[in-house]
Amino acid sequence: MHIINLLPEKVDVAWLYRVTPRWCVLHYIMQLTSVLLIAVFNQDLLNPRLTIGIGKKVEKAIQWIGFLFAAGLAFLQESSLSARVEVDLGLQEP
Repeated sequence: MHIINLLPEKVDVAWLYRVTPRWCVLHYIMQLTSVLLIAVFNQDLLNPRLTIGIGKKVEKAIQWIGFLFAAGLAFLQESSLSARVEVDLGLQEP
């Protein structure tokens, strides 16, 4: 659960792209979020010390996922647009 502490509180996608591949971090944040959500639903079974601040961690993870997902969609849209322009210009086969 401590991996979330490695990420800045404010989402900074530019920083992330400088230090690691986006898909790699997205994968780890998704795994982390799954673990955090399991912990949320099993708080009564866990050591209370381990669940301190878990809500904030879930919120932070979901915020990062949202930004990374949006960045991925923007990349896909740009790639699709570029491919269509290349076809229209005759630079690429349809």
